[in-house]
Amino acid sequence: MAQDTYGRLVTSVAIKQAGRSSSFQSVSWDKLSPLVNQFNRARNETEKRKALDAIKKLIEAERRRAEEAKKKAEEKRKKKEEK
Repeated sequence: MAQDTYGRLVTSVAIKQAGRSSSFQSVSWDKLSPLVNQFNRARNETEKRKALDAIKKLIEAERRRAEEAKKKAEEKRKKKEEK
């Protein structure tokens, strides 16, 4: 069920972003699913918060990684143009 919802969310964002210049890149389900399972197994609010925090940290780390990769690609493109 969670994977289906994830798929629908990723698809809707892709449709909404179609034709736009966007750096949006979703976190892969393979990376996200263990944390979703951790949230689902959590027995109390503290455990659920911990799982949600882990999900947020993963998303933030993936965003930073994507931004760094984009900057490196842009720098490489600029250097190539200078030659």
